[in-house]
Amino acid sequence: MFVVFDLPDHPRRTYKLWEEGKPPSVVFELTSKSTRNQDLKEKRWLYESLGVREYFLFDPLHEYLEPPLQGFRLLEGYYTPLKPETLPDGEYALYSETLNLRLETTPDGLRLWDPAIETYLLTPAEEAEVRRQAKAEITRLQALLAQYKAPDKQ
Repeated sequence: MFVVFDLPDHPRRTYKLWEEGKPPSVVFELTSKSTRNQDLKEKRWLYESLGVREYFLFDPLHEYLEPPLQGFRLLEGYYTPLKPETLPDGEYALYSETLNLRLETTPDGLRLWDPAIETYLLTPAEEAEVRRQAKAEITRLQALLAQYKAPDKQ
């Protein structure tokens, strides 16, 4: 997954660097046993040479990378490794300057903390639940409003 800023918003089947004219600002790789060496060497070099500002690797199984969250930031044309913070529960965190988000590992995946609003960004499941609750509340309020609009049958 990657993030590119300041491009027109339209559907793309693939991202063609030579057509878009700019590299991603941040790249996230989910690593595995079969990809970890390529992620740490070849892809790291490629993203560094393209000018990708930040590169993060995450091992969702906590089996192939130690620590399972690693990051690099481009400084003077070269990647500098970021030192993950070890959290009290044994998980890890890194800060993305480019996204202004704190990345935190969990037993279930990766959470994104937004320091500007002091909360985690919603997961897709959490967002779906919030939408479900909002729709239920709208339905409840519409029914209540309909009661007040109904002619008085006394």
